[in-house]
Amino acid sequence: MNEMSSEAYQPGDLVEFHSSFEPFQKDYIMKNPGLVLEVYDEDPQKRNTPQSALVMWSDGDLSREFTPYLKHHERKNLKHENG
Repeated sequence: MNEMSSEAYQPGDLVEFHSSFEPFQKDYIMKNPGLVLEVYDEDPQKRNTPQSALVMWSDGDLSREFTPYLKHHERKNLKHENG
């Protein structure tokens, strides 16, 4: 099963970094979610280069990530109780 996503991303999307390879994933546990600032198409000069995105993470760091390692952030439904 291929873990990589084929979703389309655009500036303004809220995303999370996701990898089943634990050493990659552990670096993003405290950074998720992030905001996509720019999206870069595949590089025609380089073979098999996936789309990438510039992401500002929740800790303020910026990084350029291959979009197959991103997934759209799912908002958790929190019940707000009055009282």
